[in-house]
Amino acid sequence: ATLSNEVLGVLNTGIANGHFTADTPPTVTAPNNNQVPAADKNSRTLRNLVGTAQLAGAIHKTFIRVNVNV
Repeated sequence: ATLSNEVLGVLNTGIANGHFTADTPPTVTAPNNNQVPAADKNSRTLRNLVGTAQLAGAIHKTFIRVNVNV
């Protein structure tokens, strides 16, 4: 939940700065605990955290991959 909230905060900052539209609220989804493989839990790795937001302006779609290193 902490990482989801951080990503959502970044997306909301993008709205405040005019990069994303507020017409479609941003969303963040993360896998449920039972969907995370034991190997990822042991290595403290979270995959498939997905944030979505509607771009403002001329570009209609883009895919951005964000890597977080701790």
